[in-house]
Amino acid sequence: MKKEIKICLNCHYLGDIGDKNCPYCGIELRSKCPECGGIIKTPFARYCAICGIDLKKIVEKERNAIG
Repeated sequence: MKKEIKICLNCHYLGDIGDKNCPYCGIELRSKCPECGGIIKTPFARYCAICGIDLKKIVEKERNAIG
């Protein structure tokens, strides 16, 4: 059985499902697309394979909110 992971959409850090934020960037780790809920299958995904949203735009919004 494949272990579920969470991914930093900024630096591509791979965390465990229990991790909330990237220890390097502070960006929220994701296992699913924030737009449609589709599973993010690769840490280097630029777009969601289901809805096509640009995942880097999500990172930019979060980065601006952090500081």
